[in-house]
Parts: sequence; C-alpha cells; structure tokens
Amino acid sequence: MTLFTLKQICENCNVKRRAVQGYEKLGLVSAIGKNKYGHLLYDSQCKDKIIQIKQYQDIGFSLKEIKSLLSCSIQQRNSLINTQIEKMSKQIDYLNKVIEIIKEENKL
Repeated sequence: MTLFTLKQICENCNVKRRAVQGYEKLGLVSAIGKNKYGHLLYDSQCKDKIIQIKQYQDIGFSLKEIKSLLSCSIQQRNSLINTQIEKMSKQIDYLNKVIEIIKEENKL
C-alpha cells in the first residue's frame, strides 16, 4: 500500500495544505496514521477522494454540497453534476455574448 505525507498529497493533488485540513475538519477525508517523524499519512483512496473533491469544487460545488454528493447514490450524484454542468454552459454562453457585444461596441 502506497502512503503519502500531507506534503506529497498537496503536491500530487495540486491542493493547499489548508484545503486538506478543511476537508478533514468537515469529515471528507482523514489521515490513516502518522510516520515515525509524526507526519500525517494518507493512502491512495484518500488521494483519489481529494482529487474528486477538488474537481467538484472546480465545477462550482461548495464543500457542504460535496459532502452531500459523496454520500448520495450514483444516480443522484450524476443528476446533480449534470445540472451543475448545464449551469456552467449557460454561464459560458452568457459570457461569450457579453464578449461579442463589447468587441462590437469597441470595434475590437
């Protein structure tokens, strides 16, 4: 079993130390122990979960929403993710329209 220190988790998952600590505080992840130097250790399942949490954050879910996502059925989760993707697509369309209007008005 591969184990990672907090520093390695942060580097591998591209998250800040504070983010992982926040995930732990909310009960989303937890260290499985400590090494001989007292550094927290995480397994590969925890690493995968942190990556998943970060992806959910990247598409606009709050940590509270993510906590619910992780405990609901796959069908419910997929439905919520699809709804979030639709919202993001509408935002993209809106922003593209705004950009075009600004370009036209400023002859860019």
